[in-house]
Amino acid sequence: MQKKSLLSLTSLLLSSVVSAVTFDTQALNSSIVLYNSNIALVHEERNINIKKRDKELIFKDVAPTIISNSVNIRLSPSVKIYSQRYNYDKLNLQTLLKAYVGETVSLQLRNKEKIIQGKLLTSTNPPLFQKEDGSILSVNGSDIIFNKLPKSLHLTPSLVWEIATDKNLHTRVSLDYLLSNINYKSSYIVDINNESASFNGSIKITNNSGKDFYESTLSFVTGDINRVSFTQNPRVTTLYKAAPRVVKQKAVEGYYLYNVPFKVTLKNHESKEIKFLSRRNLPISREYRVDLTNPYRVQGESSLNATQYIHLPPLKEAIPRGVVRTYTKTENGTILLGESSIEHTGKKQPIVLKIGKNFDLKVTESLLKQSDTTSSLHREISYSISNNSKSIKELTLCIPFNTKEGSKVITQEKYRFTKGNFVTFSLQVRANATKNFNVIYESKK
Repeated sequence: MQKKSLLSLTSLLLSSVVSAVTFDTQALNSSIVLYNSNIALVHEERNINIKKRDKELIFKDVAPTIISNSVNIRLSPSVKIYSQRYNYDKLNLQTLLKAYVGETVSLQLRNKEKIIQGKLLTSTNPPLFQKEDGSILSVNGSDIIFNKLPKSLHLTPSLVWEIATDKNLHTRVSLDYLLSNINYKSSYIVDINNESASFNGSIKITNNSGKDFYESTLSFVTGDINRVSFTQNPRVTTLYKAAPRVVKQKAVEGYYLYNVPFKVTLKNHESKEIKFLSRRNLPISREYRVDLTNPYRVQGESSLNATQYIHLPPLKEAIPRGVVRTYTKTENGTILLGESSIEHTGKKQPIVLKIGKNFDLKVTESLLKQSDTTSSLHREISYSISNNSKSIKELTLCIPFNTKEGSKVITQEKYRFTKGNFVTFSLQVRANATKNFNVIYESKK
């Protein structure tokens, strides 16, 4: 009875093998849309021959980082799709045993050189092996010799669709899906030449998705899309194209899409840098600013150097967030003035770059008088601005101060309130000179 039951099981397993068709290895068309949230949207088109007997459609060229429930497959209306599953069979003895149940295998008998042929009936521990004479042995799995890798195994990550069609057809398959572990970062170079500058931008794409892309159309999106929550040292290839082949920008639903005008090959564990922006002879302005202490917290005397900023005019296109490095030329060569970062910047918005401290411009604040009462606060602060450079400089002082009713700012210098509660002075200081003034601050407790 046991032998008959095992033979029936074998027949059932053999009859359950379904006819499957696999995609062409190479995509006819492919495109990648990169987002700066570590994902990419991939579009692929492939040709395929489907026969009436085929019950499964297999896509073997799948990255292990695919977000499987993002897959959108489009086929001929003649093909019905019933289900989709993600398969990845890691190769080991147990995987092979399961795949060979009902198949012919060889067995190396222990302590004997003889090899016999038969069928593997089960993958249990120990496996059951049926000899050619019909007898059944309980064997050691490591003694079984597998003639080849079975086609039923998915040794690379694969998507499998259950399909049905009533005719043979040659058709095209279109796929869209999301991948993770693929990203881009923007960086910019500003070269200052007296009162103008050039502004160049590039993106560095890093592909750790587990998939190679060949001759693909590439785009990248500026902006932060809403996401639902649920390392290696890559080879770097720098890719630059001739200036006329510029990256074009297009507005899409509040985001900005940059389209690279040439096909890109991007292999797994590789980074590639692409230039996407180049502007020359942009007029610039310089700002020197010091953020000072709230007058009620000034104790004694303290000095601060001015921070230098470069203002670039608004551009005609939006630019993604990134790191900006600013350079200038001297008699002895080029020097780095500083690094700063910019957020996503829309078109026609000014660009302000923080360069660093200017040691020729210094502000000293000193507490001259403190006379508080039970109902009010009273401070008199002295400010001394020194300019040790060879040219006139305009300096902005920003002093946080409450603007409640009854508060007063008393001084001979002109000021304005900015950002709500900052007492702001814009002062010109002659070359190699010092400017001094006092301010009285009063407010209710």
